[in-house]
Amino acid sequence: MIPATAPRVRDERGRRGSAATTGPRWTGVVRWLTASLVLLAVPPLAYGADERIDQLSVKQQDGRIYVSAVLSPGLGSHLDDDLRQGLAKDLYYYLVLKQRQRVWFDEEIVAVTIKHSIKYDLLKREYVVTSRLPSGTTQTILPDFPSARNLVSRVDHIPVADVSSLRRGKKYLVSVKAEMRAPQLPLYLDYFLFFIPFLEIDTEWRHSGTFRASDGR
Repeated sequence: MIPATAPRVRDERGRRGSAATTGPRWTGVVRWLTASLVLLAVPPLAYGADERIDQLSVKQQDGRIYVSAVLSPGLGSHLDDDLRQGLAKDLYYYLVLKQRQRVWFDEEIVAVTIKHSIKYDLLKREYVVTSRLPSGTTQTILPDFPSARNLVSRVDHIPVADVSSLRRGKKYLVSVKAEMRAPQLPLYLDYFLFFIPFLEIDTEWRHSGTFRASDGR
């Protein structure tokens, strides 16, 4: 009879061992999912909280609509430290032309993106700014950080649309926003925050006053 009962004893121990090892595994999964849900509720992280879009103006000239604006107070000195350590920076401006609506959301007509890529040449000790504009891509060499900051902190007379493409008598506005994304994150943040945008600059949308097309269709 002993051989008949021995397998049952080993089987019960095996089941107890399996339950003991499965419990902690499921506990770890539940904790990870809980932490992930909490992190999803966290708003986008940003280094800078004081940057804003100022001096936004819209001008109709030579049959086109031009937008100008300034990023205030501009790039912080900590960004210069990152650049000198070999970390490039990408600054984006988003320009959106909208048609005003009475009872619904404003209708997006045109969206323009401006990108400034900034890096520091350690050998030549100079700053290189590559700007991607609607008119094309340009590269500018600058001797110091203030010069590079002044260049990328301005949206200068950028065309967004032809006046003829707008509807005569309708009201329009332009919204502008700036973002600079962090080039890299610490390892533990990169693992947990891969689904959360991590920004060094993240301004609020700045809206122009409403205007009408001077010579629309």
